[in-house]
Amino acid sequence: MLGTQLIIGPMIPFLCSTLGFCTVSILGSVTAAVGFFLSWAWSWGEAPSFTGFLVGFGLLVGVGFGLMFTVSIIILGKFFASNLPFATGLAVTGSALGSLATPKVLGWIVGYYGWQGSMLFLSGCCIVSIGFGALYRECPTRVEKVCKVLADRKSDTTLLKELVKSPTCWILCVTGGLGALGYFMPSAFIADRAMAPPFNATWDQATWLPAIIGGSNTLARFGFGILANSDRAVYSLMLINVALTLGGFVTMMTVYATKYWMLALYAALYGQMIGVLASLRSVVVYQYMGKEKYSLAFGLNIFFMGISLYCGNAFAGWLNDTTGNMDSTFQYVGAFFILSALPCYPLRWIHEWETGRPVFSSALGSNS
Repeated sequence: MLGTQLIIGPMIPFLCSTLGFCTVSILGSVTAAVGFFLSWAWSWGEAPSFTGFLVGFGLLVGVGFGLMFTVSIIILGKFFASNLPFATGLAVTGSALGSLATPKVLGWIVGYYGWQGSMLFLSGCCIVSIGFGALYRECPTRVEKVCKVLADRKSDTTLLKELVKSPTCWILCVTGGLGALGYFMPSAFIADRAMAPPFNATWDQATWLPAIIGGSNTLARFGFGILANSDRAVYSLMLINVALTLGGFVTMMTVYATKYWMLALYAALYGQMIGVLASLRSVVVYQYMGKEKYSLAFGLNIFFMGISLYCGNAFAGWLNDTTGNMDSTFQYVGAFFILSALPCYPLRWIHEWETGRPVFSSALGSNS
């Protein structure tokens, strides 16, 4: 599901140019709602359909979430260019708040109604999101929109060719993919790890760890969004690099943790790291690619992340099953976090060599 959500990224700017932000977002909500509903419908009986669940949850929910998520990010570059870091930080705080509440809410629903009931609940949440998608602003009249679509298609094709030739774009895409190889692994495995020796946490204690990640993530997304909206926007890439490097080191060092509070502390630190990435990654793409290329460049970036998620999730599961413990999985995750940061340390100078001009002087919009 996560891989599908991101891998459709490059096609979404074209859909937005043709159908508009509002329509694409609503289409995503409906698709995800149908996917969750089908996952619920196909889960009953003596032998629930794995293929049906794969199609419903893995494909349809992934496509739906991809449409909703990508639209919610690229629309910010259209309407909030001068305050993009703050707007992005505020926008992505919503999903962080969801990750704070969801583990406990879904745990309660699963306890009373089974995991099938959670599918029906999530389908309802997607239906509610239709109303929020309907609030997206659509500016052009019908005639203006037709002219704009034709112009955008020609412009997008040209810009895509330029992006493919850009070393800066390739570095952002490849490093984004490397980071995504481990991005969701701690959230997915930390509760199970807490219930295994030497921690031996209870189910209730274990489910608090994803909630801690969500709470820390929420604060980081909002806080770093405000920070990057100031004259410190110039440090957005540096903040990401430092967060990935330190986050990777701390993740690898969790193999030496022996107490529950150590995992709780790691959960808080990891939440901060992914909060920095969530609030500043799109800002960095905007800064280095510019306003005109932002939508396509961001789509390509999350496409590479989607490919990595398909591979990374499977590899992490295989590694865990093969070794019989999660230490190797967390070491692998930490190593890829660090590896994804290294090529980006000289990126500013690479970009200046490529374009012959600075990324920006002091304000975000100077690269537009």
